[in-house]
Amino acid sequence: MQVQAESTQLYQVEVPGRVVIAPFFTVEELVARWFTETTANTDKTNRDNVRELISSGVIPGRKIGRRWYVHLSAVEIYENGRDDPAVMRHTESRRSA
Repeated sequence: MQVQAESTQLYQVEVPGRVVIAPFFTVEELVARWFTETTANTDKTNRDNVRELISSGVIPGRKIGRRWYVHLSAVEIYENGRDDPAVMRHTESRRSA
């Protein structure tokens, strides 16, 4: 069962012995949250990138049936811990050709 709540989806997930309703993201929702339409990669590539983050343990996730789910708190921890892409730009240190 899926319940809409503001910008985050609430999913009813069956955990052994109980049913939990919690804010989870699917892989597709994470792709929509993290990648813009101007991203050079295709949606399939972006989904594969997110799945790789989950399967490698960078982001904790849980597979239920055929879908991966990532809790909101894990997404926020990942987002707060990753570097801003602007940090990698060294415009002042590049030499003119």
